[in-house]
Amino acid sequence: EVSPKFMEQYDTHRTYRIPAQAMEKYTSFYLALNEIPELMVSENLGVFYRGNEKVIILLNGVKTSEVELTAIDKSDISKVELYSEPPARFMNTGA
Repeated sequence: EVSPKFMEQYDTHRTYRIPAQAMEKYTSFYLALNEIPELMVSENLGVFYRGNEKVIILLNGVKTSEVELTAIDKSDISKVELYSEPPARFMNTGA
């Protein structure tokens, strides 16, 4: 799990940086998302946030699938932003 020193809290969201050492435990960036508190990722079941399966993942503001996240090189990701309530700028993405 990401330690507090790799997390920043904002009014609207939290930002996480998954350390390289933690990323090494996973075969893909998609599975490395398990390092984020309250986020559960499974190859078979999908993504859950606080038990809710209605999770939309955006990569640079574009809706992204599990397949796409699995194909991304783990070293290409610098941070993950987690919104409980997505802001208006993401509404066109289906968020």
